[in-house]
Amino acid sequence: MAVTTTQTQQLYLAYFGRPAEQAGLTYWTSQANATVTQVSAAFAQSPEYTSVYGNLSRAQTIDTLYQNLFGRTAANNELNYWLNSTDVSVSNLALALVNGATGTDRLLLDAKAQYAASVTGTAGNSASAQTVSQTFKASATPIIIGTNTYTSLANYKATVGANASDATYYTAAAVALAAQNSPVFAAANATAAAGTLSNGQTALTGNTTVDFASKTAATIGLNAVNTDAVITLQGAQATSLAVTGTVAASTAATAQNAADQVDLGFSANAATTQFNTLTLGLTSNGTTDATKFVGVNVTGLTELTSIDASGSSASLLVTGNASSPTLATITLGSGNDTITASTSAAGAVAQTVNTGAGVDTITATAVNAALTVNAGAGNDIITANLANNSAANLVVNAGDGNDLVTVNAAVSTATAAHTVSITLGAGTDTLALGANGNTINVANVGTIDLSNAAGIAAANTSINANLVKVTDFSSSDVLDVTVGNNTLAATFSALNLAQAASASGAATLAEAASSAVSAAHTNAANSTVTSFQFGGNTYVAISADATFGANDGLIELTGYTGALTAGTNLV
Repeated sequence: MAVTTTQTQQLYLAYFGRPAEQAGLTYWTSQANATVTQVSAAFAQSPEYTSVYGNLSRAQTIDTLYQNLFGRTAANNELNYWLNSTDVSVSNLALALVNGATGTDRLLLDAKAQYAASVTGTAGNSASAQTVSQTFKASATPIIIGTNTYTSLANYKATVGANASDATYYTAAAVALAAQNSPVFAAANATAAAGTLSNGQTALTGNTTVDFASKTAATIGLNAVNTDAVITLQGAQATSLAVTGTVAASTAATAQNAADQVDLGFSANAATTQFNTLTLGLTSNGTTDATKFVGVNVTGLTELTSIDASGSSASLLVTGNASSPTLATITLGSGNDTITASTSAAGAVAQTVNTGAGVDTITATAVNAALTVNAGAGNDIITANLANNSAANLVVNAGDGNDLVTVNAAVSTATAAHTVSITLGAGTDTLALGANGNTINVANVGTIDLSNAAGIAAANTSINANLVKVTDFSSSDVLDVTVGNNTLAATFSALNLAQAASASGAATLAEAASSAVSAAHTNAANSTVTSFQFGGNTYVAISADATFGANDGLIELTGYTGALTAGTNLV
């Protein structure tokens, strides 16, 4: 039985990375007694195959085959499998991959073979292998699919989907077209029945709904999406979703605002719209990236485990992630991103947020699980919150740049020790004590009693459980105690030498803090903030009266022993 046109096209794609020329296709499909194995073996002996694969290692051959057939690199487990399958020779690998393709790979390969057949027919009976290859890879080559002629690949993508006779072709070929370096675009002002409709417009305007029809993996591309576009993704039970493409940069030289926003959201129907992994690769088509951002609201995606926007350079506004208890990692790209991160979902797992370069604005609140923020380079604005009575760990690494870090560590009655840790990093940073600035709560051990060992031990236990620690503070950094409702600058009281020596010579941190607060209020009755050194660190104490205790604040500048001087590094 002769090999079919589809089988022949698949072998051409695998071995040569192109469709068949008409002469070759006619020859091989007319060999009545040739099997697909025999045709494959003949391909492996051809000079064209040798020119592509002759000098490649087995691993390189495998990777090239995956690219030719499926438009992707081989996963580690796939690569290892074929490397160790010594019973399959290098010359037989292509046929083995064609025969073994399943799932999305099978859909892509079959669709790619359909598309290759249309290219062969368009190129004509006398076309050479080189001509067919150029036709296949050129975006401006006319092609024929079904009964319709398209002036170019772009024209095909602009028209198909609206033309009912082409619907079956396009549904199957969508992924194959993406492999031709042509992303699949969302349709403007329409619901995409198959979730992968194309449009040839230069921009999307208005609202767009894309239905992925219960696909397990999907990709959507945005083609220069304009201001105020609202893109809703729905109808998927997916392991992964990738969103790529371009958003149009705002021409107005203004700050980020809602009028300059493209919103990417998800159907409120959580029963039919879920993703585990969301990948964002969004760019801006202009230089005014800071004036334009893409809103990404993942509210309702309760099965989300990771958001990877490391490939995005557009500015992102990421919200709604507190609704997912399984969300463990969020990675942002090089744009000027804004993110609100929280572990407030019931049963939340520990979450890590990594931001890239750019001026990022980060609000992080630890509630039911630990939260770590690793900010990248850039002059970032970070607000770190510990939810009231939370025993979760909160860690912020501000990274390089002149960062502003505001700490609102709320009152905690939790008996379990937890961490509020801030690392400022390189640059001239400002550490601001927020409206609820760095408060501790020793109410769970009663009134502090420093007259006996038990009271001292209890006070130190509570302090250590609620202490805010800051590393990398230097004399060039600034401690700002005027944020929110604190208005502490006018009431800061520096200790004199004797008072400072008394605090630093105390036996325990609780006694040192109590001594410093009492002395500061002796110096100035309305004193609210003072600083002292103890155990090789500088501490900043916040107290409403002359007695250090419940609801008062203590922040440790770990390893810093320099002075805090009002008007320079203290404001």
